[in-house]
Amino acid sequence: MSILRYTNKFLAGNIFGRALRHVACRTYSEGEEVPPVHLGQNERILFSMSLEDIRSIRHGLEIKSGDRVFTLASGGGNAITLLLDDPAEVVALDFSIPQLHLAKLQSACIKYLSYQEFIDFVGVKNMEPEERVRIFNSIKGALEADVREYWNANTSDINQGIINCGDFEHRFKIFAENAMNVALSPNQMETFLSMGDDMNEQRRYFKDVIDGEVFRRAYRRLGYWTFKGTNTDIMPALDYPNIFLQHFLNKVKTTPMNQSYFMEFIFTWKHGVLTPLREYLQEENFDVLKDRIGRMKWLHGEMMNYFKTFPTLNQPKFDAMGLSNVTDLMTLSNHNTTLRAAAKVVKQHGNILFLCVKGLPKTWPEDLVGSAVVIEHDKVKECSEMDRAFFWEDIQVAKVL
Repeated sequence: MSILRYTNKFLAGNIFGRALRHVACRTYSEGEEVPPVHLGQNERILFSMSLEDIRSIRHGLEIKSGDRVFTLASGGGNAITLLLDDPAEVVALDFSIPQLHLAKLQSACIKYLSYQEFIDFVGVKNMEPEERVRIFNSIKGALEADVREYWNANTSDINQGIINCGDFEHRFKIFAENAMNVALSPNQMETFLSMGDDMNEQRRYFKDVIDGEVFRRAYRRLGYWTFKGTNTDIMPALDYPNIFLQHFLNKVKTTPMNQSYFMEFIFTWKHGVLTPLREYLQEENFDVLKDRIGRMKWLHGEMMNYFKTFPTLNQPKFDAMGLSNVTDLMTLSNHNTTLRAAAKVVKQHGNILFLCVKGLPKTWPEDLVGSAVVIEHDKVKECSEMDRAFFWEDIQVAKVL
């Protein structure tokens, strides 16, 4: 089935598509005012959890104790995890108001709840919806008024656990419930996701038991659901289902399944049963995060506007900057403009990192390389090899000169 079949219909009612058509199709110079894309367009959460492997990102950013770090807020989980490297401050920006409300609620949960309350509330395990609402009511007085108002109006998202409430999480649930349950038995999924200590055994089991046309058809559907509604003015109409499948077939040869919480969630819609929890959800990290959560600074705004006005903020430059895959949502010209601006607000010897979705490789502007940044080729290789996700081109890392 063509992924383009439903694109226009989906975009008509999809805030992601509207935001992209409003911003990404234009080219903005560094001195030009960028329209505030968030106004009237941020009605729901797109991602409850990041699809980027924070282990690779931390390795690429090389955060040192006392550093000042810039990142994208998204749902908050990966940004909060950076606190494990002991930065003095993590500035997390997003133009999506609902995403920021999610990040701020997760931050408040870490600050005010016990570990068990935290993981139960956010949705790691099953819990009665009424109990989640009770926990929310116990901390909502500490939330900013607009955050509290948002969650008061979206108790259905609280009921299911806030790390499960995003649009993309629901797409993955469809895949897990409908497609994978047809392709694999529960026993086969459990056995496969438990593998990885012996990679030869994992490769053999995948080849002999998992891989087949039914599985491949199911995985192509994951690619279809992931890119349903893509704005083809920005992201070209490629065969994403097959691109994702081929990337998985390569990664499964080198990535231990029992270390990939991405695969457990996508295949089963569960957390931490067969694989480790995400780092910020792990009990051994909770007290450290609780102690440092006050170092998070959540900002609402558009990235290019923030970079443009940065000189007027009278703040020190950043020691490290993670840009997520935000430039996937930009034209090549806007991608290049963003990276040029980013290099101006990062200190000398600081690292900048970004990702690109598989099939859409982007790199550093030619005029930037050698004059403002140097590509860290060894770091690119290391980050990409340790990546436990199955969605990305090689992770791009450069050091500011």
